[in-house]
Amino acid sequence: MPDPPSPSAFEDALRDALTDVLHKMFFIGAFADATPPEAGRELDPPAELAARVHFHGEPSGDLLLVLNRQAARGIAADFLGENRSCLTGRQIEEVFCELANMICGAVLSRVESAATFYLASPVIEPCADNPGRSETAKCVFPVGDAELTARIWMEEPVCGPLEKSAC
Repeated sequence: MPDPPSPSAFEDALRDALTDVLHKMFFIGAFADATPPEAGRELDPPAELAARVHFHGEPSGDLLLVLNRQAARGIAADFLGENRSCLTGRQIEEVFCELANMICGAVLSRVESAATFYLASPVIEPCADNPGRSETAKCVFPVGDAELTARIWMEEPVCGPLEKSAC
């Protein structure tokens, strides 16, 4: 059984996936300056939109995107080719979920291209953290005047590689 991808491999894949998907599918300029998050810096919770995608495979885990609603409205308008003021909250959330889905698939194909993954439907949620698990990777990207934060949490294996057959 091959070694699991390192956290730095996930960070690199996350940064590259964000750059590619935002540039190619959402018409947002390529970002060469993805930065690690500043300690203790968080977006204002009432203005946040968070989308989570759970994926099952080897490894399994979750991807979470967080962005303020105004910037999410701009991304949705660009993606749909619509005027920002004409978009409904539901349209914004659907496009943001699709963004999360695209980024999750792009990250997983970069890190584990030979593995098969099953992605759950993305969901909007009020909570932007994942208590009880260590974060594997996190990247912050500028989107207009806002920041898009992407996080990945991996599930801990129940058994190590040598014990797997005993499970």
